[in-house]
Amino acid sequence: MTVRSSVRLYIMCLSGVLLGITVTSIAPSQVTDRQPLQVFDLFATIKRDLGVSGTKIQGLTQSGEGWAVIANASTANSVIIMGDLISAHAVRVSGYIDALQMDPSGTVYLRKRTPLPTGKVRPRLDTAISILDGTGAPREESILRLPNASPVLSGGRVMWRTRNGTFDTDTLVVNTPTAAALPDPNVGVANQAVYYFGLPNSQHLSFGDMTESVTLFDPDSSGSTVIPVHLDDAYKRFGVILKRKLPDRSTGESRTLWAAVGQDARLYICLTGTPFPGAAYIAAFDPFSGNVVETLRAHLPVTPGDRPSSPNHATFPHFGAVGNHLVIADANLGMLSIY
Repeated sequence: MTVRSSVRLYIMCLSGVLLGITVTSIAPSQVTDRQPLQVFDLFATIKRDLGVSGTKIQGLTQSGEGWAVIANASTANSVIIMGDLISAHAVRVSGYIDALQMDPSGTVYLRKRTPLPTGKVRPRLDTAISILDGTGAPREESILRLPNASPVLSGGRVMWRTRNGTFDTDTLVVNTPTAAALPDPNVGVANQAVYYFGLPNSQHLSFGDMTESVTLFDPDSSGSTVIPVHLDDAYKRFGVILKRKLPDRSTGESRTLWAAVGQDARLYICLTGTPFPGAAYIAAFDPFSGNVVETLRAHLPVTPGDRPSSPNHATFPHFGAVGNHLVIADANLGMLSIY
């Protein structure tokens, strides 16, 4: 999963007002409530294992029973926290990690950027693939030939998604693919965040938060299909009506806090403008039709008593990932909940 700009992560407000957009509630229907199976204090884990304070969570991935997050990322080093339903541990890795993906075996693939001494104020970043085993120990590292490739889980293994197609790790570290860029209507839209995912059947898709549509790529990458995702239906199920039309391409305000694809091949979208705080409102869509198939209200853990919090001590669903479980993390308070 690629780390997104933190600017987009704060578009919900505690009062249920989205940047001045009042929401109106109607009777909800067909909503499933989820309580956490387990909650981890990630900052406490960092302090225990590495002796340093946690500062910020910057990425999340989940596969099988395992999960991993990026924390404290800087140009010198980053922290990776790995865990399952029972336990968690933190390891330090060199370089700035800005994307990660776990496979079903617990192996974690990292996109790592390392400053090079160019003499400039902002040095050029060298990009590599760094692989950790299930314990967090380094397994191998290689130069990434296409620096903007993003790791995705596809057909049970980690692949690297680019505008030129999807490639396995060995291909990207041996040569630079030169295929023409695939047509994707989600690319080039003003102020749009584009998410890339693999599906269990090895197909790939993108989702844009401004177009609110899926581009579904053919297995052989010869073509694509655009499918509108019906977010309006999800809001109706939650009983929420936004009184200002979104998304707004002029400002970048969208109705998507984050998106993820699970092993069930569903597209999960955490909606903005919902009656926060206390819960994340998540809709699951069939990416082949764009229809909503399930709406979830994931109740969030409260803030530990020793750190700043919202007025009712609720955490915030900045990041989300779906594998065998739904996992949600608060970027600023370092709390992770598993459902």
